Amino acid sequence: MAIPANLVTGARHPVAPVNFTYVADGKEKTEVLRFTRRTISPHERNGNMEATIENLAPDKEELVRVLLYHDVQSPDILADDGAPQKLDADYLSLCDDSFLLDLWESVKDSRGPKSQTSATTR
Repeated sequence: MAIPANLVTGARHPVAPVNFTYVADGKEKTEVLRFTRRTISPHERNGNMEATIENLAPDKEELVRVLLYHDVQSPDILADDGAPQKLDADYLSLCDDSFLLDLWESVKDSRGPKSQTSATTR
C-alpha cells in the first residue's frame, strides 16, 4: 500500500508512557500518560542541539528546551476546554522537575534505533 510522502516526514513518534502520580481529593492517584515527539532528520541530528542533548544536565531550563526541540505532545493532558493542552514553554515551565525528567528519559529512549514511527498519532 502506498502512502503520501508527508506522512513519512511529518510522522510523530510514540514514546514510552510516563506514570504521573498526584493527590486529588485527598487520594493518591496514578495516571499513565501517552506522548509523541516529532521526526528528527539525520541532518538535524548533526546540529548543535544534538551536542546539548548528549551532555544534558537535568536542570529545568535545559529539560524544557530539549522537550520543545522534540515538540513533545500528549493526547492525555487536556486544557480547560477539553482539547489537548499544547505543551509549550510556558506550560512545561510550570511542571515539576521530576515529571520533566521522566518525560525526557522516555523521549531519549525513543531516539534509539529500535524506535517505531506512527503517523496515526499526529
